[in-house]
Amino acid sequence: MGGGVLGHGQGRFADKVLKVPSKRTPDVLRWLLTDYKENQQKNETFLEYYLRKGTSYFYEHLAHYSEVTDLTPSDFIDWGEDTNYEKAIGIGECAGVTIDLVQTLLYDAQHHLDQAYLSMEASQWSDAVYQGYAALVRGAKAILTTKDAKINSHESIIEQFDEYYPDFQTTHQVKLKDWIDEYLRNAPSQIWASTFIEKTANYFSWIKSISHESKS
Repeated sequence: MGGGVLGHGQGRFADKVLKVPSKRTPDVLRWLLTDYKENQQKNETFLEYYLRKGTSYFYEHLAHYSEVTDLTPSDFIDWGEDTNYEKAIGIGECAGVTIDLVQTLLYDAQHHLDQAYLSMEASQWSDAVYQGYAALVRGAKAILTTKDAKINSHESIIEQFDEYYPDFQTTHQVKLKDWIDEYLRNAPSQIWASTFIEKTANYFSWIKSISHESKS
């Protein structure tokens, strides 16, 4: 979300806010359009509305759509089909090009950390803290891709990180899960956002150092 043309040769890349089961996409779209209609300011575009509200606003209101514990059998059947979706993984056109997934995820994490600093400068405390959280989760996912870990949700990434990297707690005197719990418990404020981003940046530096060690 949040991508668009700003004018004068400028543009903005969209943010990856969250993932939802495909069958819930219409519900997400309906919520977005309704909320935009009810809360937009005069002559405000959707992009302007998105930037004003901030990433965390949409994450908080849409997170329940990403829950997978209450899926029904119909959620596994594609539109227009009457049988369950099945993976048929083989060698396709994409096999000709490979990417360094770890570095790609670390780059994505760094982008979120950079956004956190920009949000701090704009006094957007809630968005700054969310961007810091997103940076940590993506950084953790990056180095977990080299392990036999289940990393298909934020919760599993956080839990598996503490299991596979106990040195993180030894070094920083806190588990990643406990630090994330702090993020969830504290209301956004200038003081908390500043503290969270500062420590999160240190934790992310540690993650990057582990990534470099694994390559050497």
